[in-house]
Amino acid sequence: MHKRYGQRHDIQHNLRPRKKPRYVLAQKDVIISKAASQNASIWKKFQPRTLQRAYLNRLNSLKSARRMLTEVLMTQYPVKRGLKLFGSAGVAAVKSEMEQLVTMNAISPVHKRLLTIKEIGNSLPYLMFLKQKRCGKIKGRGCADGRRQRVYKTKEQTSSPTVMTESVFLTTAIDALERRHVVIVDVPGAFIQTNMDKCIHIRIAGAMVMVLCDIAPEYKKFVIQEGNKPVLYCKLNKALLRSLPAL
Repeated sequence: MHKRYGQRHDIQHNLRPRKKPRYVLAQKDVIISKAASQNASIWKKFQPRTLQRAYLNRLNSLKSARRMLTEVLMTQYPVKRGLKLFGSAGVAAVKSEMEQLVTMNAISPVHKRLLTIKEIGNSLPYLMFLKQKRCGKIKGRGCADGRRQRVYKTKEQTSSPTVMTESVFLTTAIDALERRHVVIVDVPGAFIQTNMDKCIHIRIAGAMVMVLCDIAPEYKKFVIQEGNKPVLYCKLNKALLRSLPAL
């Protein structure tokens, strides 16, 4: 052991001396240790400029991938950023999405003082996202943050079976090959067509409260201040996307 790892020098803690660091560099899938390399002609191939150029190329590829994700695939913005980005068009999209909650009697405002501590803690935050469609129209998507339900619900209760992507591609390919007529049906507010059988509350905060009060002025007396944000607690009368009854 002494021959392989060296003599112990720290008697109190029974530690061995620290080894000298070995610097490892990779170039074209070849790993060369500077400590082990004795050939100077080989080492000259690994110049700092070459390594810097390889690092910059790698960094540019990562930036391109990030740009693809943020500008092409993940073009859905939270309501705060979406309103700054889209302006009045974003406000109209949020208003159109929240009008469904009022016209379809999906929510009922409640006073916070009438809720128990447990009901306040289990209230689901209401989230809103804005997205610009390919036609240029701004679309608002509202849903409940159902992650809190996973704490006191089993995985079977919170899982939602969905269609496999491969199945969609297969059926689409068959339709195209057999030249079938395909009809697309859109059900407005599909989730809020279902009545609730459980007592679940949601918490609406920020700019969405002001938009909701413009649609239904009678909600203003239920609005409270939490910090510097207006907050409105509501009871769900209909199933909401991401809430447990909608899964």
